[in-house]
Amino acid sequence: MRRGYLGLALMPLIASAATAPASEFTDTVRPVLEQNCAMCHNPGKPRNPANFLKAQTAKDIESDRRLWHNVAAQLRNRTMPPVASKLTEEDRLRIATWIENDLRATACSGGSYAGATPFRRLNRREYHNTIRDLLGVDFDVSLIFPADGTGGSGFDTNGETLFVPQVLMERYLSAAQQILDRVIITPPVQRAFVPGKVAAGAEYAMPVPAYIDADYTVVAAQEGADTPAKLVLKVDGVAAGELNARARTGPVTRLSALSKSILAKNLMRIQVRLTRGDHVLSIGPAGDGDATVTNVTVDQTPETPSPEKRALHYRLLGSEPGEQPLQSRKAARQVLASFLPRAFRRPVTAEEIDRFLALFDRSALRGDPYPESIKLALRGVLVWPDFLFRIEKRDPAPGVHPLGQYELATRLSYFLWSTVPDAGSRGVARAGGSYARRSAFAGVRWQFRGTVAGHAGFGRPRGAAADRIAVVLYARGRV
Repeated sequence: MRRGYLGLALMPLIASAATAPASEFTDTVRPVLEQNCAMCHNPGKPRNPANFLKAQTAKDIESDRRLWHNVAAQLRNRTMPPVASKLTEEDRLRIATWIENDLRATACSGGSYAGATPFRRLNRREYHNTIRDLLGVDFDVSLIFPADGTGGSGFDTNGETLFVPQVLMERYLSAAQQILDRVIITPPVQRAFVPGKVAAGAEYAMPVPAYIDADYTVVAAQEGADTPAKLVLKVDGVAAGELNARARTGPVTRLSALSKSILAKNLMRIQVRLTRGDHVLSIGPAGDGDATVTNVTVDQTPETPSPEKRALHYRLLGSEPGEQPLQSRKAARQVLASFLPRAFRRPVTAEEIDRFLALFDRSALRGDPYPESIKLALRGVLVWPDFLFRIEKRDPAPGVHPLGQYELATRLSYFLWSTVPDAGSRGVARAGGSYARRSAFAGVRWQFRGTVAGHAGFGRPRGAAADRIAVVLYARGRV
């Protein structure tokens, strides 16, 4: 009981200590900041890096709270102002403390709306679930992405701690390629070359694209030579092995009369492992003599795709593996027009489709097969900011505005399931108006009657209890 009275007695003292008078800012805080910071942060300078001195009164601080949080942190960490300033240690700590106390005391002065939600990237869990529901691939993100930062709060959905360092962007590129390789089936590479006569010490270069990591068989044939010359194969300038052939058993009078058994003695074969990417294979005589190589074939060792992968390929592209569309560019546009709204979680424009179709055109122009060309376009989608980030369209007009229907559907889906809105949610968002918001409320109520509340340890609230939870979440903008 005594502790209770003591706490009540100390509350006014605590409040008065935490709440600084408004006049203190204009009398003792701003003059010191102006004296030591105005050289770089003068409000009249167009290239002012941080225009915090535009605040004339303590009330002005509330309009840019994040900037003033940074000012207090810079002062307390002694990173600003520079060492050459005449700011004393006493003033430094006094002003930092005043700013922190003022921001804390006025935290609720702006009403229930705390400001727009910062854009943030998908965390690892959301990325995994989004890829799973978009493409049907259970991609283990822990093997390629670093752990998400929580900033000490324990929450991995804090936009202020979900940074995108350069190494993570590189991982996004690699992950997009790995994911699409697991969905889209590319036909095996087959290339044929006619080197002709290759002089001693020279090489015949053969560009070969490798669309996946695989084994490739190189077969060379020399016609018209009783003793075929030894040949050396190089991959990207590095010797990969020597091709040997045995002598022919007799002269060849007509090619059509050449039996397979005799032809086989003039074929030279070697198998090499090529990683994904463009390679240059070169072939040349191993000795001092010339060699006449009539043809060289490079064939990728085919792998039989699983039924699951064939189903994923058909679901995404709408065609069977190996099937070439009659109008490949039109087919690619249809694929992008279907995939982009689901990946970006909103409707897309024709210009946005054309942006990624340009990647398809670039790949097709250099001779890549249709599956590889569509892979490049979809890879661009999976590293685009509208996919990696939860970007909400904002009304430029001043004031507080409600979320759009698609933004609301996205918030609801990621809050409850950590994944993209399903077809039902997208249909509700397309309907728009109050119907969409009533449906969003119904979705929260239904979900808390179902599995999420049970998984969270709340049991399954029913009736009025579920309604109260839904009302609270909906009213507070948590969805």
